[in-house]
Amino acid sequence: MKWYLKCLRLYIDIDGRARRKEFWWFALVNFAIVALLCIPVASSLARFLASGGDLASAVDPAADPFSPAAKVCMAIISVFNVAVLVPSITVTVRRLHDIGRSGFWLVGFYILEVLLTMFQGGVDGMYRRSVSGIWPMLLVAAAQLAAAAAFLFLMCFDSQRGLNQWGPNPKGVGNDDDCGDRYTD
Repeated sequence: MKWYLKCLRLYIDIDGRARRKEFWWFALVNFAIVALLCIPVASSLARFLASGGDLASAVDPAADPFSPAAKVCMAIISVFNVAVLVPSITVTVRRLHDIGRSGFWLVGFYILEVLLTMFQGGVDGMYRRSVSGIWPMLLVAAAQLAAAAAFLFLMCFDSQRGLNQWGPNPKGVGNDDDCGDRYTD
């Protein structure tokens, strides 16, 4: 829990480095909170589907498949996601710094995802009536998943030893190596 609170304390700090432990604990706690809040939503939707409703009618405002508790949980999830957006970005940037990468890698990933999503929307519109139209959409979805998996894999790398341009290793490993004179005058 101390790693989660550390990320919240450093909510706008993109300077420095974040260990794997800090990044992954923050991600795990966020996931657990949202997963717990999704239980009433999933339960309400399951009751709606079991009573003869279908997913197509679930998005119809007149059908109203969600219980009041589920609606409150959806509102809390939305507020929570907005509240942790900035700390999520900053801990990711610090994590990238820890492995020796610039925070602009995160910007590049977001741009790639937006472009693939826009392309998928165009592909969907062009091939909506065609049976063969599903393959281009699946390829774009596979590219999005591959990009996300590659980024998550990048977050698993070990810290860069010693000092780098974003500061000392947060684990203290290699900080007294010969590269330590970079920050002394």
